Amino acid sequence: MLDLFRVEADDQAQVLTSGLLALERNPTAPQHLESCMRAAHSLKGAARIVGVVVGVSVAHVMESCFVAAQEGRITLDQPRIDELLRGVDLLRRIAQTPESELGQWVTQRAIEVDACVEALNHLVVGTDVLVDDAASASAASGAEQVEAPAIPAVSQDRVLRVTAENLNRLLALAGESLVESRWVKPFTESLLRLKRMHYDLYRTLDHVFETLPDDPLNADAEAVLKGARQRALECRQFVSQRLDELELFDRRAANLAHRLYESALVCRMRPFADGTRAYPRMVRDLARALGKQVALQIVGDTTRVDRDVLEKLDAPIGHLLRNAVDHGIEPPHERLALGKSIEGHPAAGSAS
Repeated sequence: MLDLFRVEADDQAQVLTSGLLALERNPTAPQHLESCMRAAHSLKGAARIVGVVVGVSVAHVMESCFVAAQEGRITLDQPRIDELLRGVDLLRRIAQTPESELGQWVTQRAIEVDACVEALNHLVVGTDVLVDDAASASAASGAEQVEAPAIPAVSQDRVLRVTAENLNRLLALAGESLVESRWVKPFTESLLRLKRMHYDLYRTLDHVFETLPDDPLNADAEAVLKGARQRALECRQFVSQRLDELELFDRRAANLAHRLYESALVCRMRPFADGTRAYPRMVRDLARALGKQVALQIVGDTTRVDRDVLEKLDAPIGHLLRNAVDHGIEPPHERLALGKSIEGHPAAGSAS
């Protein structure tokens, strides 16, 4: 059950992060408020099922914040978005805590939870509170250690999680099936030879009849020859029919094996967006730390990429984006002096 909770927490935390970043630009967007509220509610229910009380507390107060924003009692401005993002980070850390250490969240690490809940409670009533420095530093340190969560697919299709080992085994079996399906064609060609041999036999018997002397054969000999001709004709027709059926089976089996292999191969492919979901938050936090205004735009996020390749792209693309924000985009006052828009747009290897 805890494993299922971790999966649910990963998925819903990503929904919350994406929604909060969108709300930072449009705080009253109803669709984003609704999706964030539902994600917090789902997290609260999942935490309650597995008995993670601290997760229930944090998710509940986050849900209350989104309800208050929906009702117009508060506006989710940038400082409030910061608090909610800290709550998302805390929920991720709680979910990824080993089962044997979960109790620490109500003992040694309770100060982090209490500080987060207190800050979010102040958001609900429309006031702000400064988070305890020690708790904030601890939370930030822990957030840095958390790896990027598993990202759900963008489509509305049902998503199932399959281990890499099972997926590779499926792909290997599909490849073997494709190879085996090609064995039928050589066998079919060998039957073509048998068909030609039957035809030669039938022609030979015809030739025997044509070269017989004019004197009639006795009844027994004539019956034997006629029977041989008939059997040869029947064999020829039977082999021809079976060969047609086998050729049809060969085409269908080869097509099916090829489709199976292609489908198994597609399972290894993931949308490029699956590997880039963490970048908007990373760029946003880095820009705020540097006092810059940056908007990250990702083009081609539906492009399918091999799972292993996508994982290997994460580090270099993240490094390029950090360099673009740090060195390629000027502070707002410099950009205005240069005649640029106040908001920069980082790109791979360059910035504008």
